[in-house]
Amino acid sequence: CVGYADNAAHDSIRVVIKTKQGKAKVDLLNELSLGYCYNDPSFAKQLIFECIKVADDEKYGEGCGKAYIRLGIAYDVTGQYDSAVYCYKYALTKYTSPKGLGSAYNNLGLIEWKHAKLKDASDYLYKALLYFQQLDDKNYLANLYNNLGLIFYETKDLKKALDFQMKALRIYKDEKDMEHIGATCTNLSNV
Repeated sequence: CVGYADNAAHDSIRVVIKTKQGKAKVDLLNELSLGYCYNDPSFAKQLIFECIKVADDEKYGEGCGKAYIRLGIAYDVTGQYDSAVYCYKYALTKYTSPKGLGSAYNNLGLIEWKHAKLKDASDYLYKALLYFQQLDDKNYLANLYNNLGLIFYETKDLKKALDFQMKALRIYKDEKDMEHIGATCTNLSNV
């Protein structure tokens, strides 16, 4: 019965996708695929490959970059590290926006962190920082500060860990983001 439910959901999504064209279709495919990257990466990849084709046809670099980020996530979830890194790096060639470029560097930093390459991870996160500082949406910056704080905690540089966690906490408080305030306070208690 679970397989039937999944197939029915997939069929419903395909019907909705057929109602869209061009950039709107790319944006919808990107939005839908992210939800499947973690719990059904195989289906997510189907959506993403379609998204990349349409984005390329439309010469929609931002949409294509976002699709490669999603593809990288799907590969990461399935343990395909080299493919994930390739996708994140390829996204850098498609993006022009600070948000997109920062996201690609952030994901590269996270995957290197996951593989205990802390120097590479912090280098990528610092590159993301340059882009996220340009955004009006400060949540990206706060999340990045949090990531940097966690990496510096792992490298035993507690002064930097504390500094970045406090920067994240100030933004989360300004944004009244209670969930992240709690998580950051937990991180601070470890420092």
